[in-house]
Amino acid sequence: ILGMASLLAESVLDADQRECLTALRDSAEHLRSLVDDVLDLSRAESGQLDVVPGDFSPAAVAAECVRAHQTKAGAKRIALTISVSPDVPGVLLSDERRFRQILVALLANAIKFTSEGAVEVEIGGLAPHGVQVVVRDTGVGIPAARLDAIFQPFTQADGSFARRVDGAGVGLSLARELLSALGGRIWVTSELGRGSEFTFVVPGMTVGDARPLHVLLLDADEDDAMVAQVALEKDGHRVFSLEELVAHGGAAEAPLDVAVLGAVDEVTRRRVACLAQELGPVGGLPVVAVGDDEDDHELLFTRLPRPLSANALRDALARWRVQRPLGSVGHAQAQPSCADPEGTRRKGDQTSPREPEIRAARPTGRREPRLTSTDQRHGKEERR
Repeated sequence: ILGMASLLAESVLDADQRECLTALRDSAEHLRSLVDDVLDLSRAESGQLDVVPGDFSPAAVAAECVRAHQTKAGAKRIALTISVSPDVPGVLLSDERRFRQILVALLANAIKFTSEGAVEVEIGGLAPHGVQVVVRDTGVGIPAARLDAIFQPFTQADGSFARRVDGAGVGLSLARELLSALGGRIWVTSELGRGSEFTFVVPGMTVGDARPLHVLLLDADEDDAMVAQVALEKDGHRVFSLEELVAHGGAAEAPLDVAVLGAVDEVTRRRVACLAQELGPVGGLPVVAVGDDEDDHELLFTRLPRPLSANALRDALARWRVQRPLGSVGHAQAQPSCADPEGTRRKGDQTSPREPEIRAARPTGRREPRLTSTDQRHGKEERR
């Protein structure tokens, strides 16, 4: 529709025809935007929303969003302003596209439900590396009983007023899901008849946080295990098998950041949990699960479908970096029981219990990380 409308715009049209064409293009753009939002909302709810961290200026992006909405605000004689606090970081390491998408949704919502007065955007810094954004309007306001409901899909605060304006009730619910994917949050305060104030925060990482990770990899599926190992090592991460960690025998040699786990049996699960206490970060070892097995991992971050995609794994680790910035690594006292969590080795018995038949990461035979240069966003999937 948009393509044909663009071709039609290049032809000779009278004033009435051009006005109709403009309405047609605006309606088509609105429909495309609505479809994109619904698809993103569906992806977010199913855990398949992609997050691609990168460096950008949050103040510059916010200013661009405000400029893009000046025409709509001016048509309603609404003042649209932005103020930037001096403590806003010059560079934020997060997903610029998602940040922009969230702010656009809130601006569109504020202008839509404001008939007179103003819409204000305030952006400030958030320790240690994030930002806080406030979108304030003098619109119709939201009843106190509806403050939670407005973040539900296809829901609006005032149905009678909503019928007089465009909207499908998708923008706010999508903003909440996007912020969840970025590790942020959103909340609202409002007074009926006087306006609303939406506030959201987005944490960020320092560039130094994007260091190579130490990853525990266990998967019974040979192909998926190979895809994961090749992708991780190609991106410069250090991949450990369970046996390799047991052989290390000390947290200082191999502190873990995250685990990528397929289906594992109960004995292996306990061994992983024990090693996570010794080698994992403070707060526990997050798990990226692979497959549809309903394993109840204590710190499940996300679940990826089979067959495993290298890019899906990269996206999951990128989301984890944003949502759980790397911090200090905490180690407990060395626990000899980690090699035998079930106590299956009796006193005086020198034979080890039968190892679970788990296809683990193939040891590389190197103790130092293999640092390679690669494009994490467009890396090729490799299978042997």
